[in-house]
Amino acid sequence: GQRLPVDSNCTYYLDCPGTPVIPSIKNDMYNGQESLDYETHLSKNEKEAALMASVGPVMTMSMSFPDLHEPEGVKKRMKLLEEEFPGKFRWMGELNVAKQALFNNSQGQ
Repeated sequence: GQRLPVDSNCTYYLDCPGTPVIPSIKNDMYNGQESLDYETHLSKNEKEAALMASVGPVMTMSMSFPDLHEPEGVKKRMKLLEEEFPGKFRWMGELNVAKQALFNNSQGQ
């Protein structure tokens, strides 16, 4: 869930020390919508086959937005994702107290 500034020329945060990297819900919203769009385009037969299959990969989505430096809004955003994408997000990922990889990008200080 970390995002580089829109006006940054950086494409990977570790290549750009000093560029602020801020946790965001934008990636989670995008992933939730992509999941819904994919399901919408499956035919009825494809949906039935997917339900009948007992083997194969299963996609489980993970919320990646939480910023423990500012925990006040985490619960509200969790609720938003559940309202927008019911049952899609079942995990909380990238939940770290400090991300050492971001120390040079204004996080973890």
